[in-house]
Amino acid sequence: MMKRPKRFYHSLRWQMNLGLLLLTMGVVLVSVISYNQIKSFEKSAQLQAANYIPTLKTFTHIELTITRLSELSSNMRKSETNAETRVVMDGAQVLIEDLTFNLKMLEQTPQVLQLQRVLQRLSPNIKRLSEKQIAYHNLERHFKSKVEKAIHYSASIFSSQKDMMKVEEWRQLVLSFVSLSNSGRQYEMRRVLSQIQQLVEILEESPLSANRGAALVFGKLLHAQDGIMPLSKSLAALRAEVTGIDTQNKILVGNIVDYSQRIYQEIQDHVSAQAEDLVVTTSQTKQQLYVILVLETLFFVAIYVFCRRHLFARLTMLTDLVSTSEHVIEDKLKSFDQRNEIGSLVYQLRDYLITISRQQTQLTQVSQQMQAVVSHSKSGIAVFKGDNILFCNDALEDIFLNVGLKNVADLPVVLQVLAKPVAIEVDTKDGSMTLVKAYYDVPSERWFDVIGVNIFWGDNDALLVTFIDVTDREQAAQEYLEILSEVETKVKKDALTGLYNRNKFDQEMIDMEGKEFAILLFDIDHFKGYNDTLGHLQGDVALKAVANVISSTVRKSDTAIRYGGEEFVVILDSSDKDIALSKATEILENVRELHEPHPISEHSYVTVSGGIVLSNEIANGTPLECFKLADNRLYEAKASGRNCLAM
Repeated sequence: MMKRPKRFYHSLRWQMNLGLLLLTMGVVLVSVISYNQIKSFEKSAQLQAANYIPTLKTFTHIELTITRLSELSSNMRKSETNAETRVVMDGAQVLIEDLTFNLKMLEQTPQVLQLQRVLQRLSPNIKRLSEKQIAYHNLERHFKSKVEKAIHYSASIFSSQKDMMKVEEWRQLVLSFVSLSNSGRQYEMRRVLSQIQQLVEILEESPLSANRGAALVFGKLLHAQDGIMPLSKSLAALRAEVTGIDTQNKILVGNIVDYSQRIYQEIQDHVSAQAEDLVVTTSQTKQQLYVILVLETLFFVAIYVFCRRHLFARLTMLTDLVSTSEHVIEDKLKSFDQRNEIGSLVYQLRDYLITISRQQTQLTQVSQQMQAVVSHSKSGIAVFKGDNILFCNDALEDIFLNVGLKNVADLPVVLQVLAKPVAIEVDTKDGSMTLVKAYYDVPSERWFDVIGVNIFWGDNDALLVTFIDVTDREQAAQEYLEILSEVETKVKKDALTGLYNRNKFDQEMIDMEGKEFAILLFDIDHFKGYNDTLGHLQGDVALKAVANVISSTVRKSDTAIRYGGEEFVVILDSSDKDIALSKATEILENVRELHEPHPISEHSYVTVSGGIVLSNEIANGTPLECFKLADNRLYEAKASGRNCLAM
C-alpha cells in the first residue's frame, strides 16, 4: 500500500500542543483578570487593616478603660479606709496613664485633643479627691474617738447614778452618744448633737452637784476647740468639699464619655463608608466573574469538541479494533492514517500480535515439556487453578498418601488456603512466593515450605506449588530454641539457692505493671553475725535451707527470688490479703521449724522477718513503689523483735 505524504500538522502531538497552547492562553487570561480583582480586594482589605481596624481596637480598649475609670472614681468616694482610697487612687492613675498613651496613638483630631484636655483636668482632681478623702477618714476617726470617750464616761456615770430622778436622762445621754457614733449621714449627726445638747442642759439644771459637774465636763467635751461640736462641723465641711470634688469628677468623666462616643461615631462612619465602597466593588467583580465564567465555559467546550473529533474518536476505534479480535484485520487498518501516532500504533500492534501468536505456540510446547519434567521430580509438585488441582506428581501423592488429588479439599485444612494464596514472602529474583512456611505433616513426620509461582499451564494461568522438605532446618531451629531457653533460665537462676535471681526480679517489676499482685519480702535475722560466728560455708547452708523452704511453700504460679545476700522476695499473682498472709506465715513457721541453731539470735534458731504489701494498697502505684513499701515494713518487723511479719 502506497504511503501518503506526511506533514507536520498530521501529527497528533502537534495538534495536542496547539490545543494545549490555546487552553493555556485561556487559563492565563482568566488568571490575569482574577489576579487584578484579587489585588483590588487585597488593597481595600489592607486599607481597612492599616487604618481603621487598629483604631477601632485601640478605641474599644479606651472605652473599656473609661468605664473602669468611672467605676474607680465612684469607688473612691465610697471608700471607707485610707488603704482602700490609696489603692483606688493608684488604679485610677494607671488607667489615666493608659488612656493618655492610647489617645496619643490615635489621629489627633479636634475631638481627640479635647478629650486629652479633659483627661488632663481629671488627673489632678482625682488626686485631690484622694487627699481629701484620706483627710476625711482621719478626721472621722478622731471624731469617733471623742464620741467613744463620751460614751464610756456617760456610761460610767449612769452605772453609778443614785438620783433616780435623773437616771432616764443619763440613759438617754448614753444612747444618744451611741447613736452619734453609728450615724453615717450629716443630718442624723446634727439631730443627735442637738438632742445631746438638750440633755446636757437638763443635767446642768440638776440640784445634785454630781450631775452639774458631769454636765460641765460634757459641755467642755462638746464645745471645746477640739470638741465634738467643732469636729462635727469640720467633718461636715470636709464631706461637702469631697462631695464637690466628686461631682466635678463625675462631670469630667461624663465629658470624657461624651467625647469618646463622638470619636467612636466618627470612626464608625468612616468604616461604614469603606464597607459601602467594598460592597460596590464586590458587585462589580461578581458581574465580571460571571462573564469570565461564561467565556471560559465556551472555550473549554471548543477544546473538548476538537479533542473528541481528532483524538477520542480515533482512540475509541483503536479500542474496538483491539478488543474484537486477536488479530488485526487488514480491512480495518484502512480506517487509520499511518501518518499520525495512532495510525502508526495500530500498524505496530498488528506486528506485535503476530509475534505474540508465535510465542504462544512456543510456550505451549515448553509447557508440555515442563509437565514431563515435573511428573518425574522428587519434590512434591502440584498445579492449582482456584480450588481445582490441574496436576500433581507422584511425589506429592506419596506425601499425603492420596492417589488422585483433584481438589484443594483433598488436602489437609492448613493447606486449603492455597485456593486463594497469600504470599508470606516474595523472592524478587525469580518472583516465587512463600505461601505456607514450615508446614508439619504428621503421618510422614516431615516439615515442608510451600512455594508458589505463577505459570502458564496449557491454555490457563495457573499456580505452580512446590513442597520443599525443610525437616533438617526446622529440627535445627527447635534445638537452638531449646538451648537458648536453657541458657536464659540459667542466667535468671541463683547458682547457690536455685531460686530466681535479680535479673528475674527486674523483669517481674516490668511484667507486673498494671496487674494485681502481692510482694512478700523476707530477710534472715542476724545473718551477718551468723556468718561471722559459724563461717560463710555454714551461712551458705542456711541460705539453701531457707530457699528450700520458700520454694516448697509457694505455688507454681508464684515467683520465688533471691534478691541479694540474705534477702528473699516472693511475688504472688494475687492481691488477696488472706492468701498473702497465709503464705508469709507458712514460710515464717517452716523456717523456724528447721531448728537450725543460731548462736547469737534471741530465738536460738535461724528465723526470718517479713514485710507484706498488696498491689491495691497504693493507688496507681508501680511494682517498684510496692517493693519499697515492703522493704519499709520489713524494717518494721525487724524493729518489732524479728521472727515476725509486718503488713
